[in-house]
Amino acid sequence: MLTAAGEELARAVASGLETMASSAETLRSRRDDDDIVLLAELYVAMYWLIPRLPAFHASHPDLRLRVNASTQPLSHAESAFDLALQCGTRPAGALTPVYSVPDAVFPVCSPAIAGQYSLTPADLADYDILHCRDDPKDGWLSWNDWLAGVGARVAAPRGATFDNYPVVIQSALMGQGIALGWQRGLEHLIDTGQLVRPLAAAMNLPRGLSVYSAAPEAIDTNKQRVIDWLHTELVGA
Repeated sequence: MLTAAGEELARAVASGLETMASSAETLRSRRDDDDIVLLAELYVAMYWLIPRLPAFHASHPDLRLRVNASTQPLSHAESAFDLALQCGTRPAGALTPVYSVPDAVFPVCSPAIAGQYSLTPADLADYDILHCRDDPKDGWLSWNDWLAGVGARVAAPRGATFDNYPVVIQSALMGQGIALGWQRGLEHLIDTGQLVRPLAAAMNLPRGLSVYSAAPEAIDTNKQRVIDWLHTELVGA
């Protein structure tokens, strides 16, 4: 169970995300014709894309890239976009990926909770487990999906459930429990020791992260440059 401080943190983060979403919607309505709008899954934008944006702008000073972040899958996108970056397991409506790259999913937690590779799936019953809302329409991998995928014959322990993934990760960072982590999105937090992998098991996703175009038949030179840059960053990740 979350502590009172943890519950207060979760409410604060959720409120902040709602404010961000409202502000983002206002900005979307002010789009300039020269903007290339990249719609990114919120956790990917926060932990993977934003650290790379300074290098992008330095190498592409003539491009105007606008990043819109969302917790909704592409099938429920609420505003227009040119390109999108989303976990490959989530629904994208009628869109098909321009390309996809593999990813891996494994448990993560604060080093205050457990050490690197110190637990087995059976040990999870002794820990608080952090869940993202289990809605099949969202396409999120659940704990039971992950346990089955790595061949563990145990059921996912109960624990706190949050309505979006960034709040799950924030709770894990604060030492509130063990969450599922997507390697590409969380690599910086893992590399810097803010999160560790308490279990060695990992579930590999061939289509872990996908890049989409809203109009594949109308990809101009500038949009292609963004697509190529994303590919370079993802393949080199």
